[in-house]
Amino acid sequence: MNDTAYIIREKYLENNYKGKLIEYRNTRTYKNGPFRELICAEFYLSGYDHIFACHFGRGSTLGKAKYLKEGFFYRLPIIGNLLLLSKGKKEKKSWIKICKNIVDEYKID
Repeated sequence: MNDTAYIIREKYLENNYKGKLIEYRNTRTYKNGPFRELICAEFYLSGYDHIFACHFGRGSTLGKAKYLKEGFFYRLPIIGNLLLLSKGKKEKKSWIKICKNIVDEYKID
């Protein structure tokens, strides 16, 4: 998907600006990036191998809706809610750890 936002694109071109496309990769299907074990979106700049950005997609619910399709127990009223919160907290901690590792890997002393 290459969405450059039509109006923004026209304004860029009118003012002789250039840009790069950001490639979106959903970790439900893309399993070669650093966040492959989590459900999130990874973004890559065209022509570069390293990850550019990642969207965790949680909000205040810790991403409950992302896990509803993953199992019967997640859909149970009380137990499901607790399981969803637990899974969301666990993934959030993993996501933060991966982010820190990426920053440390490319840190310039």
